[in-house]
Amino acid sequence: MARIFVPKLSFDLGIKIDQSRITVDRAEQYLFALAVENFVNGTVSSAARPRDAKYTVLAELRAEDGKPKGQEPVRNGSVITVALNGFFPFEETAGLQPVDFNALPRKQLPNGE
Repeated sequence: MARIFVPKLSFDLGIKIDQSRITVDRAEQYLFALAVENFVNGTVSSAARPRDAKYTVLAELRAEDGKPKGQEPVRNGSVITVALNGFFPFEETAGLQPVDFNALPRKQLPNGE
């Protein structure tokens, strides 16, 4: 078995990003909605009144079980897999100029990550 060491590999990659604005106002149907945390017994309750209701609805909010089984949060060094549904016509990249990503300004996160 032969091994080949490739010290550097580079290529141009054309990426197209399509964005759609999504505006959802979950509180639109309510006159008000709020959560109250009781530090004495550790419960959280909600109080909300739908626009067409006469009375306020009170309910206890329970914490979810946490993250789904087998899924850890994304952290620095994590690997994310992205699946593509399709490709765009290569002709759309004609005339585009390459971007030096190292020259782009980057936001520094408050916790240093």
